[in-house]
Formats: sequence, structure tokens, C-alpha cells
Amino acid sequence: VAVVVAAILWWQLGSMMAVGFLIGAFLSALAGFIGMTIAVRANVRTAEAAKEGLAPAFEVAFRGGAVTGFLVVGLGIIGVAGMYAWTHDVATLVALGFGGSLISVFARVGGGIYTKAADVGADLVGKVEAGIPEDDPRNPAVIADNVGDNVGDDAGMAADLFETYVVTAVAMMLLGSIIFKQETLIVYPLALGGVSIIASIIGSLFVRAGNKTKYLMGPLYIGLGISAVLAIAGFWWVTQNMLVDMVLPFTLTQLIWATVIGIVVTGLM
Repeated sequence: VAVVVAAILWWQLGSMMAVGFLIGAFLSALAGFIGMTIAVRANVRTAEAAKEGLAPAFEVAFRGGAVTGFLVVGLGIIGVAGMYAWTHDVATLVALGFGGSLISVFARVGGGIYTKAADVGADLVGKVEAGIPEDDPRNPAVIADNVGDNVGDDAGMAADLFETYVVTAVAMMLLGSIIFKQETLIVYPLALGGVSIIASIIGSLFVRAGNKTKYLMGPLYIGLGISAVLAIAGFWWVTQNMLVDMVLPFTLTQLIWATVIGIVVTGLM
């Protein structure tokens, strides 16, 4: 499907639009593959760590999710920044975003349909005909159900995260090119994205669960808070260094406050 769409784009809009679309589709599929691969391995290790207690299982599961998240957003910012550095054309980034969206839709919708079909089939055969409990390993259809969970919830989630991240970055860059038409303001969102990734990596290092920890959201909120503070500091530094000499219809303080509001709203959600 992606090849057919790329051929149509090549015919109607040119080769670079087609190339951008294919790159977005490839990176989205790669993000899904990475997400599913890491999840499968983290599942086993989390189950083994759970024998020792809640805290070890939490840390293994969190590390697996963190690795997937950082790889996915890393692929996103590398794809967008690399494509723009190559073409210096924001229009090709739109094609890249649509390529990521195509794979995301297939992974989410296709994986969801497969998962539900396998789930219903396994329950019908297991409970009604064979009289065995749900998710019993004696039922072969349970394997298909678990595979569907991996495809829809792991690969689909990673591809969806990639698509959301890329489309958001492309939208900000597109608005910057339309309103301001200045290179610095076009790449400014990418700089903020890079700062956010670094802040999140540092914040994830502070997510620790002790042996007596019962409320697992507590360590997660600590990591989120540290990441937010570091991100705000990084946003201030980037804004002051990139935009200090530019004439804008707003002040740099107002721009920084806008980023702070965005972080606070995200944390509250």
C-alpha cells in the first residue's frame, strides 16, 4: 500500500514527496518493530523479576518502556531533522508525516481487529466448547490472542507514538514557515524536542521503587517532575540563545511561558 501511494505521489507531486512518504512509513514500521521486540523481551524479564517482589518487576517494566519510548522519539526527531536538512522544504515533511500515519493506522486498526477476533474465538472455544478457563495455555487460540495483544498494544502503540510525535513537530515547523518564514523559527521546535528528550532521559534515571513502595505512581511522578523542571530550564536556554536577536510579535518571556503552560497541562493530564 505504501509503495502504491508513493508512486502516486511521485507522479503527482514529485520524487521528493514520494521519498519523504516512504521514509516516514519505514521509520514508523521500524518503531513498531522495535516496540514489539522490546516488549516481548521485557515481558519475560518482568515476570521473572516479579518473583523477587513488586519493586524489581516495576523497574524492569519501566526500563523496557523507557527504552522503547526514547528510541521511538529519537527516530522521529532524526527523521524530521534529517529530511529537513536534506531538502530544506517543509512540504516534504508533510509527506513524511503522512507516511508515518499510514503505518500507524494499519498497526492500530489491523492489530485491534486481529486481537479482538482472536480473543472472541479463544473464549468461544475455550469456555463454551472445551470448558476451560480464559487464557488457559491448553487452548491454542490463546497464543493467537497474545500475539494480537503484542501487535496492537506494543507495535501499534510505538507506531502511534512515532506518528503523533512527527506530525506535531511537522505542524509546528509548517506554521513557522508560513507565519515567520525564517529558518531559525522553523527549526526552533526541533531544538525544543531535543531538549525534551534529554530532560526525559535524565528524569527517567530518578524513577526508583523501593522494597516498601506500594503506590507505583509516586516514582513515576518524581521522574515526571524532574523532567519537567529540566525541560523548562532547557527551553529557557534554547530560547534565549536562538531567538534573542530576532524581531518577533511577542516577547521571549511570553514564549517561554507558553512552553511552561504546555508542560504543566501535560503533567496534569
